[in-house]
Amino acid sequence: MNDIRILYLENNGIDAGLVKLVLEEHDFQADVLVVDNKEIFCEKLDKEKLDLILMDYDVPHFNAKDAIRCVREKESELPIIVISGAIGYSTAIDLIKQGAHDYILRENLATLPSAISRTLKEHRDTLLKKKQEKTQDEVLKITQTGIFKMNEAGKCFFVNEPLCEMLGYSKKVLLDDGGWVKFVAEEEKRAFQKLLDAHLKAFTPFEIKTKVIAQSGKEIWVKCNFIPEVSDKNTVEYIGAVTDVTHLKKTEDELLNLSLHDPLTSLPNRRFFEDALQVIISESNRGLLNPFAVFYVDLDYFKKVNDLLGHQSGDDLLKQAAQRFKSILRKYDVIARIGGDEFLIILKHINSVGEIAFLADRFLTEFRTPFYIDGNECLTTLSIGVAYIENTTGGIDAEKIIQKADQALYRAKARGRNCYEIFTENLNHEIQHAVFIENALRHAIEKSELYIVFQPQIDIIRTKIFGFEVLVRWKQAAYGEIPPSIFIPIAEETKQINQIGDWIIDEALRTQAELEKTVKYFQKNKVEFSINVSAVQLLQENLIEVLSQKIEKHHIDFEKVVFEITETNIIQNIDVLKKQFSRTTNTHIKIAIDDFGVGYSSFSRLRELPIKILKIDQSFVQEIENDSNCRSIIKSIATLAREMNIIVIAEGVETQAQVDFLFDNNCTILQGFYYSRPLLIEQVEKFVDEWEKNNKK
Repeated sequence: MNDIRILYLENNGIDAGLVKLVLEEHDFQADVLVVDNKEIFCEKLDKEKLDLILMDYDVPHFNAKDAIRCVREKESELPIIVISGAIGYSTAIDLIKQGAHDYILRENLATLPSAISRTLKEHRDTLLKKKQEKTQDEVLKITQTGIFKMNEAGKCFFVNEPLCEMLGYSKKVLLDDGGWVKFVAEEEKRAFQKLLDAHLKAFTPFEIKTKVIAQSGKEIWVKCNFIPEVSDKNTVEYIGAVTDVTHLKKTEDELLNLSLHDPLTSLPNRRFFEDALQVIISESNRGLLNPFAVFYVDLDYFKKVNDLLGHQSGDDLLKQAAQRFKSILRKYDVIARIGGDEFLIILKHINSVGEIAFLADRFLTEFRTPFYIDGNECLTTLSIGVAYIENTTGGIDAEKIIQKADQALYRAKARGRNCYEIFTENLNHEIQHAVFIENALRHAIEKSELYIVFQPQIDIIRTKIFGFEVLVRWKQAAYGEIPPSIFIPIAEETKQINQIGDWIIDEALRTQAELEKTVKYFQKNKVEFSINVSAVQLLQENLIEVLSQKIEKHHIDFEKVVFEITETNIIQNIDVLKKQFSRTTNTHIKIAIDDFGVGYSSFSRLRELPIKILKIDQSFVQEIENDSNCRSIIKSIATLAREMNIIVIAEGVETQAQVDFLFDNNCTILQGFYYSRPLLIEQVEKFVDEWEKNNKK
């Protein structure tokens, strides 16, 4: 989609900047030209190719009313939206009467993108309607009207010359053997005759549109108006007018095609798809169709292509993807693009779930082959949600089927993408639960439902508290305690983790600063706080700078703060992290790799980041007593880390045997239930006091 061009009349630079910021935050592609006086406004209006006008209500010496008047005097039809700090209802009505399309209060600026989209759509619809009306008027002006007379039995006994010229037949031919009606196109004849017979008996005016075949073989669409009159013989006759509406019908067909198809890919759109699906449901209800399936398909990572290569490349990718879909589908299947990177597909005549699996796998396999856009290799896999419909006796409709496929797609994306998921009722319950969690999570911070706990990390060589890992918990009003394993993935999927992560970091650093002021152990010893950072947060361009600013704000020594990132997330985002560290002058941020050992990363790559701590994944620790492979892995990690001068922490320690093995293999900082469960803030000081009391030398 090309950027829309907006002329913005505004003399306040801050307000103009806010408008641009709101549009950028909503991914609204717009080129905003800001002017602050009448002279430049009128110049841009004359010279620039524009799509929309925004204007502040109260620009000095050239307010909104003056500006609207200027626009309309130039006979411009550009849509206008007025932005104001506060205007009354009557003032707003006056502006709209004068020519504004909408107005936005500055306090509701977040609604501006949707208001612009709505205004542009209404404007396009208005222009389209005017064009259609103009076309219709022109057609009627150039079309000669054919006249005929017919009795109540439908026998034609008079035709005029323009009707003969229109159809290319002589009067004799048009009056013989049923009159001009016999030239109605074969596929239209049955319906036309049925309507004609019904109306002739009613003795009221009526209109029929139909297609006739001219003497040349050309197909002509005509509109026939019938008006009854009583003849001199006291019988009912009909006088008729035949108008050639072929051009108008072509325009209507084109408009209908546009309304039912996606202009970018030429595939059907959602409206067409829902109509087609409803027809299939009706056929299934009548027993005319075997079971079928609906695929809800999403192109994985399409947004990255848009962001990296631009929207034109994104459009080219969608076109190529549409062609690839069509090459896979059978001739009786139906596909539609419903917006963005989402497609819906109806697969008819499905005999089993196994056949669904075969077809889904074929889609996945075909889309693992890269696309090439302007010489760039673009790999976009598929996530597919499937609704399998064996019968429609339960009264299911198109919307519900699409909803089921959408819910299955949600699960496929949650599983990691590049896969498919078939809808089941169990899945429905899971999705509903996930939606509840997602919605409730939006308000968890403001309702003070989130809180943090602290799990000690013990240095068994020095018999000191090395630090605490900060963990988040959620006590929801209706469900009670909801485990992080449930709500964190949902928060990451919905990007709410950015807000939650910020809150955790601030709350952890505030607590750390408070403990250093009030607890002597924290004053006498270096006690580190480890704070988890999610993969979604890593994608924030200025993350390292933000983390540094937060630490400085709370006046905490950088050496006492560690940010934990899972090994898998580091592997997937190492180039992003390297770029972030290269942009900052602060080299004091400390990184710990969490769950180390499960991601198959290389130590050579890890050297590229300021990694100070490796945390051995608890799955290895908990199998120390049972699995020699786990013991070997732990020994290798501890040895390599020691050579690289990296601290090793073992997670999930629960038994004395595990402690002994770890100690013997130089892994001497331990964390787990063996020492303590995660502690509430009010329990931390008590734990520290007891530890210090029990471990005095």
